[in-house]
Amino acid sequence: MKKMKRIMCLLLAAVMVFSVGFAVNGTEAEAADTTSAPKAVRCGVGASNGRYLSIPLASNTSTIKNIKVYQGKKKTKNLVVKRVYTNRDEETPYVEYRVYAKKSGKYTIKYNVYTNGKKGKTQQIKVRAQGYGSSIESVIVNKKNIRKYVANYRPDETYYTSKDKVTVKFKAAKGCKIKKIEMTYRDKNGKMVTKKIKNGKKVTLGKYASSRSSSYSSSKEMWAYTTFEITYKDSYNKNSDTSYVRIARKAKGWYNASAED
Repeated sequence: MKKMKRIMCLLLAAVMVFSVGFAVNGTEAEAADTTSAPKAVRCGVGASNGRYLSIPLASNTSTIKNIKVYQGKKKTKNLVVKRVYTNRDEETPYVEYRVYAKKSGKYTIKYNVYTNGKKGKTQQIKVRAQGYGSSIESVIVNKKNIRKYVANYRPDETYYTSKDKVTVKFKAAKGCKIKKIEMTYRDKNGKMVTKKIKNGKKVTLGKYASSRSSSYSSSKEMWAYTTFEITYKDSYNKNSDTSYVRIARKAKGWYNASAED
């Protein structure tokens, strides 16, 4: 009788171990299907205008396979997807890719996440490729478009001008809507000044340069920077985000560096 009880206990323990193992494997396989990844992104046209795309993994042993790119229903090579880094951290594993288009258009990336050798369901990411891939298609300063698209070129992040006042107009990319524009600069005491502005209106740029900048050895080299923050809503990827443009003008003097944040 004791022997029979012992056998029953061993069988019960085996069933429990099998059940736990099945639950763990099932959870990981399900996670491979449901791990959050972007549904839609924007990228630029040309290798110099690519963007980085991170795809989370279900576990640090998961892999991504069967990457295919479609334009409509046909496979295409006009969108390039290259793996650049794999993070095997136990808490936040992911694979990072660099994506750019050879031609503008709409694409779909399809792939599978494999966990413990099990293939997860096919997932997809939609990609809209246009210009520099920016949510702000053009930036017009005094009637000049400083973000006009040029193939195989990446525009400078800062636009330099000799003017104290400029008219600035931002045009959002297709599918984006500008919600708010703010400009920020430092006053003569080094304090940040932020103003909400209207699109297409003339504004006065910041006047003062940092006295801590070792690259500005004389007054002829001083530049004062004004940063424009454009808040927008992107109906394509359902995100609200901000884009930044910086304009520099010849400074009128140094601001007090001790007041810097």
